[in-house]
Amino acid sequence: MQTLVATLQHTPGVETAQFDMEWLQRFYAILAVGKRLVWAVGLLLGIGVLFIIGNAIHLSIQKYHREIEVYQLVGASDRYIRRPFLYAGILYGLFGSILAGVLISVLLWSLQAPTQELVGLYHSDFRLHGMDFANGIALLVAGMLLGVLGARLAVGRYLRGR
Repeated sequence: MQTLVATLQHTPGVETAQFDMEWLQRFYAILAVGKRLVWAVGLLLGIGVLFIIGNAIHLSIQKYHREIEVYQLVGASDRYIRRPFLYAGILYGLFGSILAGVLISVLLWSLQAPTQELVGLYHSDFRLHGMDFANGIALLVAGMLLGVLGARLAVGRYLRGR
């Protein structure tokens, strides 16, 4: 950075060039705190998704409690009993992640104009971009994994309690 300041000072038409390293360090510290906050909120939301899907699967288990007992009486394995609930968890996670992707797209679309106004004040070419294909797939896979994990926990708790 010091070489950039020195170069700018010797540029014709530049009267003074000043670099405030202390301000930049504060800015990077604020960015680091913001990044950790985003990760913490994401972790809390993921845990919330596990509880919500686990509760939905638990309600489904209660609904089919009699059928599950009949399956157990005729010798069905735990894997056989668990399978439909795991599929339901995958579907819950898939539909939830699709909804999350749509909501993120709507949010980015609604922030596009105000962001461009702000960026225009600083004469920058910054643009908000939506999720690319890889991030979209990662969102879908993460949603399905959270769904299957929540379902597995709920069914496992039920099967251990019988």
